[in-house]
Amino acid sequence: MSATHIPLNELPRYSRWPAILLGEKPFPTRQRTRDEVLREYDREKWGVVLTWLRAQSRVSMEDLLRAQGMEPERIIAYARDNQFFTAPAREVMVAYENLLFEKLRPHATGALAELGCGLGDKLLRMAELLKPKTVFGGEFTMSGVECGRFLAKMSSINAQFKHFDYNNPATLEAVPKHAMVFTSHSIEQIPNLPETFIAGLIRRAPRAVLHFEPDYEGHDANSLTGLMQRRYAELNDYNRNLWGLLKTFETKGQIRILEHSTDVFGINPFNSTSIFIWQPI
Repeated sequence: MSATHIPLNELPRYSRWPAILLGEKPFPTRQRTRDEVLREYDREKWGVVLTWLRAQSRVSMEDLLRAQGMEPERIIAYARDNQFFTAPAREVMVAYENLLFEKLRPHATGALAELGCGLGDKLLRMAELLKPKTVFGGEFTMSGVECGRFLAKMSSINAQFKHFDYNNPATLEAVPKHAMVFTSHSIEQIPNLPETFIAGLIRRAPRAVLHFEPDYEGHDANSLTGLMQRRYAELNDYNRNLWGLLKTFETKGQIRILEHSTDVFGINPFNSTSIFIWQPI
């Protein structure tokens, strides 16, 4: 990977977020409501991609990046272990996929499920690498569900995509039993994840559950970077209780937490991915 290390002081050259977080640029504080998520993703993001996909017969990662407004060769800032780097967008996305694969592979089983799967592209890439018999994508937006179906057909992967809602445990009934389940920057859209989600997922008896999500509680409040990461989550009304919720279920003796690694990799330097891995007991 052709990465270049940069100090914190240089981040404003590559990202508008330092200026926003420090109050130098206006940014309306958001409320991550159902309507707000549907506006941002169902209509504006995945809806635009769906319209484009309907006219395609085959697409690449580069094509998908462009459809989402990101040139593959554009130099962007990203984070690894709270150190900052720059690299072409495509290389950063490949590095993130490699992280997913590295962590998923030891827990692989015959069924693979992603919840909040967005376009379904990461799920399908992991299915291509891990070769499970059953592939399931649950997504809140109907445009995302349709994108997943289009991409699965183009990739010749037998995958099922259905509506899923973190706030409606009944939608977990479609998740295959004994699957390896993962999430990737989708729980972040739920400011306060309900206990019913974890309880409902436990009833599906997953082999393992892996969350690749920001960790608000794990950001270091005694560091400048940690404070900026917390402020990013607050301005965007992103999740703030995932880690505490998992610890509650472990204390109750219902799950075993296998790994908790904070701020491992950040496609967005201020919204970096932490890793949570657990199993039902």
